[in-house]
Amino acid sequence: MEFITTTKKEIDENIDLLLNETQSFKFETWNKDNFLMDLPRKWELSIVAKSGNEIVGFSFNSQKEGAMHIHYFYVFQTYRNNKLGVLMLKKCIDLVRQYKLQMITLRCNVSNYRALEFYLKNDFAIASLEGEFYGLYKNIDIE
Repeated sequence: MEFITTTKKEIDENIDLLLNETQSFKFETWNKDNFLMDLPRKWELSIVAKSGNEIVGFSFNSQKEGAMHIHYFYVFQTYRNNKLGVLMLKKCIDLVRQYKLQMITLRCNVSNYRALEFYLKNDFAIASLEGEFYGLYKNIDIE
């Protein structure tokens, strides 16, 4: 398994794969424009997990107020329950340290119990409740 920062070109070339894989995910629906949208440091902070040359997971991130903000963290269904999410999160933490950011933030749908459990198990804390979403954060020590 390989975890690498991705490019807009790579995502555009694989957009059908990403759209097909995520179409049934009830907690987050993105279209092509969402995947390809430019945000501050998005292409430096976003990663893909690859098995060989095939994308099997991703984390689309940007920089927001001194933090890495995770917009969409997803492990392909056939690769779940293999610690891939934990490894992807470690790569995100490495990028936070590389860019000397202070924390990771994200929003999680209150009904997405598996994701919430994953984040809490990996030392995220709930900062807020905004409608149907928890705001979560994890402070990162810069080594």
